[in-house]
Amino acid sequence: MTDDTTPSAPSSATPAAQHSPAAGPQARLLELSPRAMWLTAAVVAVLTAVVVVVLWWAATRGLNGAELVTARLDALKIGLSIGVGSGGVVALYLS
Repeated sequence: MTDDTTPSAPSSATPAAQHSPAAGPQARLLELSPRAMWLTAAVVAVLTAVVVVVLWWAATRGLNGAELVTARLDALKIGLSIGVGSGGVVALYLS
């Protein structure tokens, strides 16, 4: 029988030694600053607005009546879809 009050001998591989920075060459990803994230979001928003405006005016030149309304609605849908898709790609990149 062993005495329960005596401490056990420490093992050579402690959990702290396994997680030390010198344990192995692990690449650490750089963290983006909040400023970089906001800048990226602003760039996506501006590019979305540019796409909507370009599609809005280029695709509706020479149209009038119901065709004009349909073409402008389609331009708005396409531009916003591009913006949402770009935002999704950026969100995946940032995560």
